[in-house]
Amino acid sequence: MKIKEEKLRNLTAFVNILEKSGIHKFNRDDFISRLRMQKYVYLARFFGFDPGYVYNLYLRGPYSPGLAEDYYRLKERSEWADLSIPVINFDKFAKLVRGKDHRWLEIASTIHFIWESNRSLRERYGLSREELKTFAIMRTGDVKSHVGKRFIEGVFEEVEKAGLLKN
Repeated sequence: MKIKEEKLRNLTAFVNILEKSGIHKFNRDDFISRLRMQKYVYLARFFGFDPGYVYNLYLRGPYSPGLAEDYYRLKERSEWADLSIPVINFDKFAKLVRGKDHRWLEIASTIHFIWESNRSLRERYGLSREELKTFAIMRTGDVKSHVGKRFIEGVFEEVEKAGLLKN
């Protein structure tokens, strides 16, 4: 099977399980739905589902042009409807994201992206975990200036508690 088809199969299965679990019904014609899908796939990577999309930081948080291309190509594929997805721990993923709005998903994925992109600062400059936390919250606030610091700090705590912020 070609790699691209495998990605589409996995993405289809992921979209299906999000819907079946009541987390999200994907609608590629709706901007917020597409934004949420970007964040769900990004965050699911850290629970074992990694279809190999590359992300960069954009205004609305981590964004993958490859994922966008693929979700526009998704079709109702009945032969793929019951596929299981290779998510190692879907229950933990669902616990983190269930009921969260797109703003929370943007902040959580942005915090994580900034944290991961700057973890090397700890070793290079001897920063403590607390200093990196302060930096990640501050930088997220710079990128998301319309969001209050308290909200960002609260999301940071949830992401940290979920074990997504590695040393």
